[in-house]
Amino acid sequence: MRYKAKKFGIEVNEVNPAHSSRECPRCHCTDKKNRQGDAFKCSHCGYHGHADLVAALNILGRLGDREIRKGLSPSRVKAVLDGRHVGWKSLNHTVTDRTLGEARVVDESPRSASSKSELRSNVQVCAASR
Repeated sequence: MRYKAKKFGIEVNEVNPAHSSRECPRCHCTDKKNRQGDAFKCSHCGYHGHADLVAALNILGRLGDREIRKGLSPSRVKAVLDGRHVGWKSLNHTVTDRTLGEARVVDESPRSASSKSELRSNVQVCAASR
């Protein structure tokens, strides 16, 4: 990937991929039940999508993340994500629709300045290091 990127003048950045395939990009919940094969559905807020796309969004969101650095152990990454989830829950109110068995967010607060949409404005290749 580095060779091809260099050939076309594209910057490559490595990020820590720990828990990216089961982290909700909305509320940071990392419940193991969030990912079932190719399907992702957050057990807390109900966010859903294709599991690989959700993981890619989380990888992109880690670009420039000062807390989740490359080389940080998976257990420390989990602790950071758990803290973010607690913070998200304190700013948002989630209710469960008992008829559909789905959670939905009420009064969601705006995301911080490090939102994924702002990160997308910088076109770069981001590689998850293992």
